Amino acid sequence: MYKLIIAFMCCFSSAYACDFCGCSPAVMNTDVLSLQPQSSVGTSLQYRNFKHLVSDANVKRTQIITQSFFVSYAPKKWVDIRLSMPITWMFNEYKVLDENTPHLKERKFGAGDLMLFSNFRVLSKPALGDKKTGHIINLGFGLGFPTGSKKSSANELLQDFNFGTQMVAFYFSGTYSMSVKSWSLVNSALVKINMYNKDKVKYGNMYSYQLSANYTHFFKSVALTPIAGIRADISQKNLHNKIIQRKSGGWAFLANIGVQCAIKEFAFNLSVSQPMAQSISGGNVKEQTGFNCMFRYQIKRKPKITAESTAK
Repeated sequence: MYKLIIAFMCCFSSAYACDFCGCSPAVMNTDVLSLQPQSSVGTSLQYRNFKHLVSDANVKRTQIITQSFFVSYAPKKWVDIRLSMPITWMFNEYKVLDENTPHLKERKFGAGDLMLFSNFRVLSKPALGDKKTGHIINLGFGLGFPTGSKKSSANELLQDFNFGTQMVAFYFSGTYSMSVKSWSLVNSALVKINMYNKDKVKYGNMYSYQLSANYTHFFKSVALTPIAGIRADISQKNLHNKIIQRKSGGWAFLANIGVQCAIKEFAFNLSVSQPMAQSISGGNVKEQTGFNCMFRYQIKRKPKITAESTAK
């Protein structure tokens, strides 16, 4: 039955907690993991909102909007290769220090790190015949490249930002999906390993795990898939010249709910993420409700021309 279900996006999204200490506001593309290796093109948009409880730079609120453009190519049914490029808008609102301080607002725009990712299907057992349960296992590996731009502020009260890590990163993923009729339960894990960049800074490694359930219902040619799940994001502390940056790193436990609508080769996904427990930058930063949406067009595989089909 899983073949009838158009694979939904497992939306992983983690910004470095240390971003708000003047580091890299890198946000991951929501198309890192999907169940079906496929050729497609699309874009995703993510909104994240952070409240600063304590800030050395007097920041009161940070909003991040990231749009990622992605393309994937599946030379075989069991593998696809994906390329993703994020563009980030960051909006900072600063506290008024005294009556002579203007009401400061800061807007930054820049490209993020390019990601090249491969998704491999290593096990596929569909629910056919007497088998009521289907199983899928995917493994993935990817690289992040230092294409992010740097932005500086002329005003000393404002911050400087890097929209990237300026180094190569390694991604590892694993997905296990179990389906029963129109229901699916998906376990997904993602690990990002960072290296030292030329400034001798190593951003903390990132770990994400998501458990989600979905149900697909067909209305003629329309497939509607409600999705609900929980996710845990962990970011280790940064190192600068091998010295631990105390205000970096953190963890968050979030609830996700969303829906995907698919019509023929087109799919649209909308989801909401709500933190339920968290500790970011030593409790100095609090993440609030976030939103994600994705639009994708699946490129159909051309049927192979055989001698038999030519004869017909």
